[in-house]
Order: sequence, then C-alpha cells, then structure tokens
Amino acid sequence: MFSDQIYSDLEQIERVNQILNLQPTLLPGSRIVEKVLFLTPSRDLREIAAEHLDSLPASAEIAVADQWREKHRRRAAGELPAVRRGIHAAR
Repeated sequence: MFSDQIYSDLEQIERVNQILNLQPTLLPGSRIVEKVLFLTPSRDLREIAAEHLDSLPASAEIAVADQWREKHRRRAAGELPAVRRGIHAAR
C-alpha cells in the first residue's frame, strides 16, 4: 500500500545524507538523519485489507480495485519499479 513510497523516502534520506557528508554547507539548515525507525506489521497489509474489503462501502471498494488494477498495469508495462521488500535504514 504505502510501502513503495516509504522505500523511496528512505532512499531520498540516504542521498541527502551522502550530500551532507560531502558538502555540509550545500543545504543550509539541513542535518544528517542518523537513525530511522521503520516498523513493519507482522502480516502483509494487503492480506489484512483483503479481509476487510467486504466491509467497505461499494464506492470505496470500486476505487480501491481500480487503483490496484492501474498500479499493476503500470508495473507490468515497466512504468513502475518492481516491489522491493526488506528493511532499509538510512546511514
């Protein structure tokens, strides 16, 4: 669901940290992020969401299904990167 964006955010933190390590004055007011706490649920959020799909109003169910189909269409077309799994920590 939101994990793709979280991974992108963590990668951005790593890039900014690298820049700040090389040129600390390049981004005034910025600071190095030393630690990131990244919690993941014990179960895949998609499984949990699927279990509760029937409790959504019909309009929300249609919107979720449409969004899911579009995301998978774009991934199959190579417009989105493959899903990455794992824990990433900013250095």
